[in-house]
This record gives sequence, C-alpha cells and structure tokens, in this order.
Amino acid sequence: RAANPRLKAYVFLNRADPEVLCVRGKWGVGKTYTWSKALEAAHALKKVKLARYSYVSLFGVNSLDELKLAIFENVITLSNGVRKADLDTLDAYVSSIGSWRKLARIAQSIPLVRNLVGSEVGGVVSFLTIRDQIICIDDLERRGQKLEVSDVLGLISYLREQRNCKVVLLLNDEQLAVEARQAFDRNLEKVADAALVFEPS
Repeated sequence: RAANPRLKAYVFLNRADPEVLCVRGKWGVGKTYTWSKALEAAHALKKVKLARYSYVSLFGVNSLDELKLAIFENVITLSNGVRKADLDTLDAYVSSIGSWRKLARIAQSIPLVRNLVGSEVGGVVSFLTIRDQIICIDDLERRGQKLEVSDVLGLISYLREQRNCKVVLLLNDEQLAVEARQAFDRNLEKVADAALVFEPS
C-alpha cells in the first residue's frame, strides 16, 4: 500500500528506465483519475522522461492483436501536451515516423505476404513502432473473454524488456474470475517492478 500513489507515479515518470508499475484498487476509488492527474502534473513540471504515451482500456478487447493495435492507435506525442488520442494525434504520430508508411507499402507490395496476412500487415508494422514510450493499460478485469490474463502480462513484460517501455497496469483484481486471479497472482511478481494497492481514505 502507498500513502501517496501520486508521488509513486512522479518517481516512475521521472525515470527513463523501462519498468512496470501495477496499481490495484476497487472500482470507483480513482485509480485512473489519479494516474492521469499525476501524468499531467509531471508533464507540466517537465519531469516526464519519455516523449510518447498511450492509454488503452482493455474493456471488450478480445485478442493481443487488438491490444497491440490499440496501443498504436492511442499514441500521443507529449511535446504537444497530455490530451486524448484522436485522428489528429494518430496522424501526427504516423507523420513523425515516415518509415512506418514505407514499411507498410513494402509489406503490402509482396504478393506472398499480402495473400497470407492481408490487412494484418498494417497491424504488425504499426506495433513495430512501439518502443521507448509510456503505456497505461487499464481495466484488466474488463477484458474480452478470449484475452487471457497471462497473455496480457506476457505482452507487458515484452514491452518492458524488448521495447524499453514503461508500463502502468491499472485494475480491480478482486473482480477477476478465479482462474484469471490465479494467473495474475502467479505472474505479477515476474512482471511488475513495483505494485501498490490504492485505498484512499
């Protein structure tokens, strides 16, 4: 438990090192709100060490491919301020990585690749651009039925270890089904560098 979770978030944001922070708490206690305000405050003080950020809710997300695409679609460049992702933020991000369009064109131009995976090429290529950024994954307990907790935690571990990302995981672990809760408890220690329970007075 942490007396001041916002302070923990400041410390987390003020380091460029890849790491995972897990924040657990009941519905309605303000986990997402507190995280968002901490990010805004740290950004205003120029204490955020990474330049890009994605916020993704797992509500209804049914596969890792959907999650990967959502991370890409929700990238914002923090130099433009902390704001909600939309078509403008996506266009600005894609424009800043001109190689993305080139890779997508090359992949689509190869008949074998195009015939095998079709439109999935864009999803694969888009996820290749995700690195050296902050990612907030919210609502693990509300994920779609086809998305396994262990798969989400595995992706989070990959993002930290292979893509140098800082990942925040927000959830109400008490609402996980028995098997999902067991998978979460079994794997969390391997994945999270720091974990806290958010219980404001």
